[in-house]
Amino acid sequence: MKKHKWNPIYSHWRHGGWYVDNISYKSGAIGCVSNNYEDNLWRIVSDERITFATRDAAARAEAAMVLALGGKVDDLEGDK
Repeated sequence: MKKHKWNPIYSHWRHGGWYVDNISYKSGAIGCVSNNYEDNLWRIVSDERITFATRDAAARAEAAMVLALGGKVDDLEGDK
């Protein structure tokens, strides 16, 4: 798999997490990560099974998941 340079773009989510504005699911939903859990570890909100040490790590994992599901990740190197 080709490794892409990608930086998540965040906006605050009212429930304590962060939208990842440059991730788009096929359904039209955007990415969302949060550490608003008892253990304070970061998770992909739509799939809370796996934890991450940082917000960026969770966002990058969500980007990979969304691409595998046929969604779109904006601002990948070479997209312009």
